[in-house]
Amino acid sequence: HKILMMLAASLVFWLFPRPLLTIFTEKKELLQIGEYALRIISISFVPAGITIVVTSYLQGIAKMKLSVFMIILRQVGLLVPLAWLLHFAGLKAVWWTFPLTELIVAALALFLKEVKLINESSVIFYSAAALQVFCFYGSCGRSIKHFVQYKEESLPRGESYAFHCLVIAKGKAL
Repeated sequence: HKILMMLAASLVFWLFPRPLLTIFTEKKELLQIGEYALRIISISFVPAGITIVVTSYLQGIAKMKLSVFMIILRQVGLLVPLAWLLHFAGLKAVWWTFPLTELIVAALALFLKEVKLINESSVIFYSAAALQVFCFYGSCGRSIKHFVQYKEESLPRGESYAFHCLVIAKGKAL
């Protein structure tokens, strides 16, 4: 669902960069640079969507260190060094920093899921937002049995969410 939205955004940026840019400027030189930049950056939208969903999911299942690692890798660890390396090849090469970074981190996320470092059997209480990410990530429908709503005073560890769900998946409490 969200990946399809990112794909649609990619297509809009790829097919119609000039109309999007003319909202901000009419200068030919900037339009020329911007058209190329938007097309290249739009390649990164789908892998960025995967990364955002996975890092949100990791936060939802209390794997904060892995989530933070992936976020830092995405925003600083790869982006800055790749931009620096690619600047030697010129401005057009620098724009490739964005899709390269997103593709590497998305591939890492998919690899972690494949080697079971990201799994669906962690014990967690989900907030409504984390539950949406969990559903999107691929377990909704086939594994969610039911939700249990708790009153605020019964939440674990003094948390202050007004609503939590205990997700029962694959016959086990997550």
